[in-house]
Amino acid sequence: MKPSTFARAVFALAIASSLVGCRSLFKKDAPPAEEVEAGPAPVATTDETSIPAPQDFEEEAQEKVTQANFKSELARLKKEITGK
Repeated sequence: MKPSTFARAVFALAIASSLVGCRSLFKKDAPPAEEVEAGPAPVATTDETSIPAPQDFEEEAQEKVTQANFKSELARLKKEITGK
């Protein structure tokens, strides 16, 4: 089947308009970007002693957790961690 003359005209018009649209992207009339002075990069100052570590909780765990209640404490901690 041959494409109709109308279909060819529509196709040609679509190609022509897309080329004109692409050409408008390359215009040199765009204003230059503003220059912004970048300041010094922020320095992250974190005191490593303020971050909790497992060693920070060992004493407390030895006092609170016993053989009689370790299952309930484990369940409580899992619930606390998962938020359920």
